[in-house]
Amino acid sequence: MALEQLLELSVEADTPEDHELGLGEDSLKVYQATGMVAAQLDVGVEEAFSRLRGRAFSEDLTISTVAARVLDGTVVFIPSGDEGTRPDSGHDEER
Repeated sequence: MALEQLLELSVEADTPEDHELGLGEDSLKVYQATGMVAAQLDVGVEEAFSRLRGRAFSEDLTISTVAARVLDGTVVFIPSGDEGTRPDSGHDEER
């Protein structure tokens, strides 16, 4: 009975707009880019988000700008010490 009441309340409740949830277009880009960086570096999302923020800070850009560049493939994060074919300068690479 309690479950039915909760379901009824959730159906009757007004759903907030995306911007009320903090899910604007820029936020969604940052979330997507964080996932891509996590996959590129094989790290957790907290570390990936920190790397995005660090990149934005070091280049005096917004995190949204860096996220957009990750999504369009112009910025790629390369793990340090990886045996990949790209030369490792100790920094993330930009194509």
